[in-house]
Amino acid sequence: IRAKKILAFQHSDIQGLEVVEADKYFALEKLESGEWLITSEGRKFKGDKKFIERKLKDLVGISISRRFDNPLEVLPFTGLEQPRLIINLKIRIKEETKKHELVLQFGRGILGELLAKKLENTVDPGKESYYLKITKDNPIYELEKSYIADWLQGANHFRQRNPFESVTSKDIKSASLKVDNLSCGLDHSNFGDNPQMQAQLDKVLREFYFDAFVSS
Repeated sequence: IRAKKILAFQHSDIQGLEVVEADKYFALEKLESGEWLITSEGRKFKGDKKFIERKLKDLVGISISRRFDNPLEVLPFTGLEQPRLIINLKIRIKEETKKHELVLQFGRGILGELLAKKLENTVDPGKESYYLKITKDNPIYELEKSYIADWLQGANHFRQRNPFESVTSKDIKSASLKVDNLSCGLDHSNFGDNPQMQAQLDKVLREFYFDAFVSS
């Protein structure tokens, strides 16, 4: 069938979600301020709003390449008997006060390859596709692509990436820089009245970006 979108809501309707991979778990909660809070291993962290919402938009935009209406016949070949990843979405549509839950189960299997090789009776076990089953929905869907790579990275992957987002040069009283055996220091009196120096410091703060986090 022609690839098509199957989730009939917007990423902005998602108020929270829980992500389960084997024995790993983390949750994202959208606060009234619009910011995101991450809960993982009993700890809470500020989420990267732009990154999270970009990934939610990708998730809601899931497109399928094939639909199977007899899931019991194909289930063993989809990896969905033991899902690779489970995402429990908490959704509030428009002005509704009640949240709805939608559970997405993702698997990785060789069903597509089996069907492609059916006439030849040969299978390439190294070629796998991604599959989706939605709780309370009968069909199994073959996906156009993975969609889950980022969600498999764990909670730290979604933490705030710019820790100095709300800090400007006016907030800095002093700074020091050390590279190998060389070091230098700045006091507010050195740059406080220097617009060019302030602009450079602000640029550094805006562009300071973590690609990954390690729990402390």
